[in-house]
Amino acid sequence: MSGRTQLLALLFFALPALPSLNCVLLGNESDSLKVQVKYCSNEDFLRIAEYFSGKEYTGNNLVLRSSPDDRSGLYFYLPVILDRTSTQKGNTIKLDVIDSTDPQSRSYVFTIPNDLKGKQKILLGLTGKDWGESNMRLVAWKIQITGSEEKSIFVEKSSLWSH
Repeated sequence: MSGRTQLLALLFFALPALPSLNCVLLGNESDSLKVQVKYCSNEDFLRIAEYFSGKEYTGNNLVLRSSPDDRSGLYFYLPVILDRTSTQKGNTIKLDVIDSTDPQSRSYVFTIPNDLKGKQKILLGLTGKDWGESNMRLVAWKIQITGSEEKSIFVEKSSLWSH
């Protein structure tokens, strides 16, 4: 099957099955955390509840963005149970990425809020100026959740990160 045929098959069959976001799946899954990388537009986050409340509805996801004012960008979906993270005092997430525009890695640090009531999973977003979809392609990534004493709680990386 050609790359174009595979992409069309993915769009036709897989996207309707995504439970909460209709985003374009871009790549990597790891074995232990099964991190998914997806590009999402602003419209992918719009919900009816936002129309009435004026606030973004994220459901049971903790959504952390590099540019909070812009929702469009590349998202890393971490199926990490936040109860486990909070009991181990996880408070920061460091995301390192290498994209096709520069061979040097860029780092982003996200702070996990204290109030995680009802949140079970994490979406990390490179949004706004941090991800220009038209000229950038993801090459490799690494995600590290650390606790208050800089001790790593979770570390996950793409297969190309080590190279």
